[in-house]
Amino acid sequence: MLVAMILWATIGSGLILVGYYYYYFNVLNHPITPGIKPNTHPVTLLICVKNGIEEVRQNLSSWCDQDYPDYEVVIIDDHSTDCLCGYLQKIQNFYPHLSCYKAPVVIKDSPGKKAALLYGLKQARSPWILMTDADCRPASRFWIREMMGARTRPATQCIIGYSPLERTSALQSRWLAFETSWVALQYLGFARKGEAYMGVGRNLLILRDVALAADLHPELASGDDDFLVQSVDPKRVEICVHPDSWVFTSAPEHFIAWITRKTRHSQTSMLYPSKIKTKLIIFHGAMALFYAGLLSLIIINSVWLIALIWITYSGILFPVRRNLSNNLGIPRNVWIWTEPLVLMSYCVILFRMFFQSKQRWA
Repeated sequence: MLVAMILWATIGSGLILVGYYYYYFNVLNHPITPGIKPNTHPVTLLICVKNGIEEVRQNLSSWCDQDYPDYEVVIIDDHSTDCLCGYLQKIQNFYPHLSCYKAPVVIKDSPGKKAALLYGLKQARSPWILMTDADCRPASRFWIREMMGARTRPATQCIIGYSPLERTSALQSRWLAFETSWVALQYLGFARKGEAYMGVGRNLLILRDVALAADLHPELASGDDDFLVQSVDPKRVEICVHPDSWVFTSAPEHFIAWITRKTRHSQTSMLYPSKIKTKLIIFHGAMALFYAGLLSLIIINSVWLIALIWITYSGILFPVRRNLSNNLGIPRNVWIWTEPLVLMSYCVILFRMFFQSKQRWA
């Protein structure tokens, strides 16, 4: 009787996971309808920086040498102590479309970077704002062009981009890269289905007036990107996953740093719309039940059942996973061990969320 209950719970949760893969994730394998007639609306590339002069030095040329006819680069120095603005002023002759502004003293003690972001939006001169972070590098000179070209409807107000991690051959790097892409599968897939609920500030295009009107929940340090997306009608949100539009970011130096950052960002999920929270809880709950069921079958020594379920599950998902790996640069042959690790790490994050400060710069 116990074995039967575990078996059916495992099969049922596996079917739920298959449903999510084919309904929400597989849409990322389908071509996106060509955009509206290309145009050259002005764009402001906005980057808020706090003590990130080294990252700016490394990535500045990739921001300022974009193949786009009408854009400016605005960097907001959020009370850095590394002479960032002084450095940028010295090299401004090389990049005439580059500007640096020091955030006002009155917002110095504001939690996170939201106050600096709002200040930057007010300095921008363009109707469209493309956001990224200091430690981010566009994949190509056509980043801005691809993001702007991803608008398939005149009513579009926001484009959610893709931002994978730079990775090495180390197992930790491969796992962190997978987890970053795993999260992207969810918010990109949901957005493609007209249920946008978050994005990443490393690669997000939005209308300036929409961003200025958004409720960013200033009481929280993180979540500015999520709340910007949630301020837009989901029907006016689109995605861009063209390889030229990717923005790469470096991985945290160690696992504890990743846990700390992930915990801070996860606090935002408490304010997601109820419908989205329910669907995400069902998805992750099914994943937890599926792997718990497999573990239980191992304990009771039902090896043949485990093999049958696992082979069937992996076989059904193989075409979806293979195409996702090809289209989004997800490390190959890692699903078998990285998916359970994602679940375990999220349990740690859930526990730490109750003790993490909500006031740190995100």
